[in-house]
Amino acid sequence: MTDNAELKRLAIAAPAGPWYQHGGIKQVVDRDCEAVCETFEEDGDCPTARFIAAANPAVVLALLDDLDEARNGMKYACGLRLKKEIDRLRDENEELRAQIGRAQIVELANFDWDAELTALRKNAERYEVLRQADLDTIHNGGLFAGLTPENVVVNGGELDVLVDAVIASRKEPQP
Repeated sequence: MTDNAELKRLAIAAPAGPWYQHGGIKQVVDRDCEAVCETFEEDGDCPTARFIAAANPAVVLALLDDLDEARNGMKYACGLRLKKEIDRLRDENEELRAQIGRAQIVELANFDWDAELTALRKNAERYEVLRQADLDTIHNGGLFAGLTPENVVVNGGELDVLVDAVIASRKEPQP
């Protein structure tokens, strides 16, 4: 990458343009016909001298100004494109959130609450059978909840405490 600040400083410090190179002369001169440089090319076609004359300080300064303007325009254009993309993504995000919200409402509206309530009641009824089992059920026969290795029947509040402990232990991360 070029050092544009240094190039600008040199262009300002150089003799003012425009510069000229006439025919087969290997010198570049300023508007006062003062020699700016000599290329040491063979007389005749002097492409280096013609290029140097064409790249005079006024042209270099104009090119640097054009470059700065283009860069600023690109930054502005990039900023605009970025803002448009952010706005588009924000709108898309809002629409997706709205769609998700509508889908959840539809899902909840279509949920079979009666079936869920019936299943919960049935599970509660089953659990209540275990809670009410007689402590002698292990000897008399029947359905019961037991605690091992003690081999005892548990019921009522004690069963609730033990079931809650098992549920809690299943939620704890296992090593």
